[in-house]
Amino acid sequence: MKKYKYLYVDGYNVIGQRVKLSQLTHNELLEERRLLIEQLQNLSMTLADEVICVFDAYNVKSKESVEVTLGVTVVYTKEQQTADHYIEEQVGLKYNMHTTEVIVVTSDLSEQYSAFFQGAKRMSSREFNKLIQYEQKNISDIISAKKSKTPRSKIEISDEIYTKLDKLRRNITD
Repeated sequence: MKKYKYLYVDGYNVIGQRVKLSQLTHNELLEERRLLIEQLQNLSMTLADEVICVFDAYNVKSKESVEVTLGVTVVYTKEQQTADHYIEEQVGLKYNMHTTEVIVVTSDLSEQYSAFFQGAKRMSSREFNKLIQYEQKNISDIISAKKSKTPRSKIEISDEIYTKLDKLRRNITD
């Protein structure tokens, strides 16, 4: 029996592995977040049955919000809740050694240990970014291979033959 696979991604942790979060403007941070979500959407079918990307709102006054978009659940935690805490709670709720597999992506060592002790597998943000690059290259290679096998829509012929065939088509005789 195949186990149902959950993938929890600490969003800011993965972004922070790519760029320095403290140096990003608000708009750049929004763009990095959008890019990560897009990458997760593109790869969600190959990564897990359910992909959950968590962004913490620890210093932001807000209620928890959840958006489901193209195979990825995006969670913005409530005020005073870190992504780490949210993910740890969810691992405890979702993990069952017989029916589920849970993978946690973070570079936070304490979160990795916590997830591991609850039965989840762990992956660092650096490893995950490499996995994203690898999977994107694989998909590009597959698309290129499919395109190269697609028959051409036109037959390449010389101008002379084209002219003769065009005359035949129009029923023009010399």
